[in-house]
Amino acid sequence: MPSPWRAGVIGQGLQDGGAGRAGRADPILAFGVIELDPASHETRVRGQPVSLSAREFALLQALLARPAAVLSRAQLEAKLYGWSDSVESNAVEVHIHALRKKLGADLIRNVRGVGWMVAKPDAPQAAS
Repeated sequence: MPSPWRAGVIGQGLQDGGAGRAGRADPILAFGVIELDPASHETRVRGQPVSLSAREFALLQALLARPAAVLSRAQLEAKLYGWSDSVESNAVEVHIHALRKKLGADLIRNVRGVGWMVAKPDAPQAAS
């Protein structure tokens, strides 16, 4: 005899259209003139598409998810690399340099000895 509890769970999933966490798209992250769409893996600056590598995209996504918060090297490396990946000492800097070239030098700010953050161009410069 089938469990009534299991039938209830299955029925509930059918009633809500199967809309669980897996069914929801990640929201578009917008900051100033930049829009990042995690679902389609697209980035736009002033409405124009910008091509980013997978790691550049992951780095930008981590920074945009917490605007104006300073993220440390360790936090960013955790977003970019798996446990088994070896990380070069300047890997984060290399990706940040590439993002600055593609998106503008003022977007990503360094807070010396702490980490990086995104800041609007008109925001005061963090201590670097």
